[in-house]
Amino acid sequence: MTRTRLFASLCSLVFLLNLARVIFAPLLDVFITEFAIGEATAGLIVTLAWVGSASLRLPTGWLLTKVPRHRIVVGSGMILAASSAIAATATTVPHLMGGAFLMGIASGVYFVSANPLLSELFPSRVGRVMGIHGAASQIAAVIAAPFVALTLIVDWRLSLW
Repeated sequence: MTRTRLFASLCSLVFLLNLARVIFAPLLDVFITEFAIGEATAGLIVTLAWVGSASLRLPTGWLLTKVPRHRIVVGSGMILAASSAIAATATTVPHLMGGAFLMGIASGVYFVSANPLLSELFPSRVGRVMGIHGAASQIAAVIAAPFVALTLIVDWRLSLW
């Protein structure tokens, strides 16, 4: 795989990982209705995605001294795939909370490991590559609410797949 294709893959992955962190906020009303829960419980679902994102950042930094960066990046993608399936198939609130927490873990692990990987892959263009990569992440935040609105036409679970 060329570096350009790898970079495009990493930008796609960071887009999906940030979308996984921010997708829950526009779904709060849906969760309240679907699971017959209060606002505080629905808010906890969003909070768990962010707590998951923060929880393994320090241990991931330490792990990067022992394990190659690319393996951790691949691992974060695998966690995202599994956790989005868990969240999308949730039939109970604890099930959904677990999926949200794991989706957050995937994003936190990725963000810590991807930046040094990008610096390693593109040493002469670090600033540009980091800027593009960061923009790919923020595009997910911008489109989350419209994306959820479109998926609600079919089923809210589609937004988590």
